[in-house]
Amino acid sequence: MAVALPILALIAWVVALSQGARSWRDGVLAGAVAWGVALVAITEVLSLFQALTPIGLTLAWSLVLLLVTVCVARRRASGLAFPPRPVRHLDPVSVALVVWLTVEVTVLAGIAIISPPNTWDSMSYHMARLIHWQESGSVAPYPAYVLRQLYMPPGAEFVMLHLQILTGGDALANLVQWAAMLGSVVGVSLIARELGAGRAGQVGAAVFAASLPIGVLEATSTQNDHALAFWLVCTVAFGLRLMTEASRSTAPTFGASLRGSSWSTALLFGASLGLALLTKATGYVWAAPLLVWVAASVLLRQRSPGLALVTLSGLVALAINAGMYTRNIEVFGQPLGQTDEGLPSLRYLNDTFEPGLFAGTLARDLGINFVATPWAEMNMQAEGAVAAFHTWLGVDLTDPRTTWSGERFRAQSTDLAYNESFASNPVHLVVIGLALVGALGLPRVRATRGGIYATVVVAGMLLFAALVRWQPWHTRLELPFFVLAAPVVGVVLERVSTRLTYLAAAALLVYMVPYVISNDTRSLTGARSILTRSRTDQYFTNWPELRPQYLTAIKMLADEGCTRIGFAGYADSWEYPLWALLPGVQEVQQVDVPNGSANLATRSEQDLQLCAVLALGPATGAQVIALDGDEYKAVWSAGKDLQAVALLTPSQAVQAP
Repeated sequence: MAVALPILALIAWVVALSQGARSWRDGVLAGAVAWGVALVAITEVLSLFQALTPIGLTLAWSLVLLLVTVCVARRRASGLAFPPRPVRHLDPVSVALVVWLTVEVTVLAGIAIISPPNTWDSMSYHMARLIHWQESGSVAPYPAYVLRQLYMPPGAEFVMLHLQILTGGDALANLVQWAAMLGSVVGVSLIARELGAGRAGQVGAAVFAASLPIGVLEATSTQNDHALAFWLVCTVAFGLRLMTEASRSTAPTFGASLRGSSWSTALLFGASLGLALLTKATGYVWAAPLLVWVAASVLLRQRSPGLALVTLSGLVALAINAGMYTRNIEVFGQPLGQTDEGLPSLRYLNDTFEPGLFAGTLARDLGINFVATPWAEMNMQAEGAVAAFHTWLGVDLTDPRTTWSGERFRAQSTDLAYNESFASNPVHLVVIGLALVGALGLPRVRATRGGIYATVVVAGMLLFAALVRWQPWHTRLELPFFVLAAPVVGVVLERVSTRLTYLAAAALLVYMVPYVISNDTRSLTGARSILTRSRTDQYFTNWPELRPQYLTAIKMLADEGCTRIGFAGYADSWEYPLWALLPGVQEVQQVDVPNGSANLATRSEQDLQLCAVLALGPATGAQVIALDGDEYKAVWSAGKDLQAVALLTPSQAVQAP
């Protein structure tokens, strides 16, 4: 199958860059970054020629695989050896913990493969945008009801796009997040090593990152938080290496600083950063303190040569994002697209930086990790504590300048403890708090790079609270903070006690089990088990009320052989199920779009003869839609409010059942 080509290319990159590397983990991260850059380049170049097709991708990945294979052969011929096997460096306890973790991660892989994409955001834009790109053979912007399909960073979706085109479906879509989680686990153990951790600390860091409740739940979805976390982990790893190389170099000249490993490390550092920024906008927030640290460290040690290295890294990051910036400027007039979702209350950033409101937002961002747990009493106590803190500060708990669209900080149902958008991380946050105290309190940590790194991680969280408007699903957006804090946890635990580190890791692996098997939307047990429910039903797990009318409408279209369909929705409507469930769909055109993206329709799209229009939510109120001189009249409707679905046709070709 053609889908094996990018997978083999990834393996080849890892093999090539493991040769001569200090450890296999260095090769994994470097290989993944090189592969990510190749994927972005393929996507952007083929898009220019509307060649994002099975043939185009097959040829492109075949060429990449050939080139990397030649590179592997040449490096082997030059005598570069592979690093020793990691198991040789692990004691029996570490091996047992790694095997245990491997079993749980493997189960997650099975869940990811069995389950279809069904996250709310995936239905409205993560997956929906893929099909428009696939249909046109290009990632160029198009008319869209859900504008997030156009301006949100597309890095993770680029990977899913290649898998979608090469497999002809979404069977592998969830594996992107799972692979990113696996990569983060490998990466944080490497960072822990660079910060001075031994075997126990590295294993502890890996287990900590893998066992995060919100991370476990997201690992089988088509969200992009794990993907962001992974690229940030790569950014940290290569940033640390760049600082190390800068401190060891005594060469005062510009040319000397660019020879050998410093040159390649700067490229990897910039590429990792660029891939992170291409994946999610919050990457700018989490990466900022790290960039300041790396740039300052390199420049202080190597003045002009250091400036060349930092500049190179920045240019690489910008180049990777150039396509996205260009498209957003074309449509929205700025490189990051819209700063809100259509209303002032839906702005992504805070309106004020007042100290009291900042403290309140930080309290909510931390407190949200205690309000959606399996323990109702903890949820209630956390709500009360954060509310009392706001009262003491003299600020409103729901101040609209720092709060998303009237949402309120409150205790959640214990059911949401296993939901990928709301789940809290109480144990992990407490452990991070203790580790940060240890990092600043233990002289053996504080006086090393680990102490500075801990400060950088904290700075990222403070910046996040200062900039990003509070939302009740922030535990998802905070996933990079928890992952990046894992190396600090590993280092501090090991400094305190190796035995404590192993006990903590074992306890976290036990704690991880319910989140593996009882995911609210992809559970292995109960009435909603993915083992007993059909794939079709699972698409609607997060919105079961929409299922009957949507499936009825799709059946009507299928019975009539209607494969060229118009879609009329609203700013958060579910578009993807139409593509996924209607057999033989050839074209879905968003019609009667009420926002500025309507101008993006090409003449051929405007002239497209549609056999029906499927309308969702408020759009169902229109009994007649005029399209290119044709009137589409409503022939069937069902449901109410946002669950309403209607079919409109230019004739009575599609009849009500």
